[in-house]
Amino acid sequence: MNKHDVSKYIDLLHRRTFILLHSGIDWKPEYETELQQINQELDLLRSLVDQEHSRKVRNNLPNVAS
Repeated sequence: MNKHDVSKYIDLLHRRTFILLHSGIDWKPEYETELQQINQELDLLRSLVDQEHSRKVRNNLPNVAS
């Protein structure tokens, strides 16, 4: 997983969270389409995240998120 992948993953999570937390009564139909697209991209990137976690475990590297 390179820096671009990490940045994209974080940006997608941020946008998804923003939509879910701030839309409320101002929900727009286009949010549903955007959320579906975001979820698809996150699913693709999630496999890279899992691979990176596995690599760190195999190499006994500390997990920075902990």
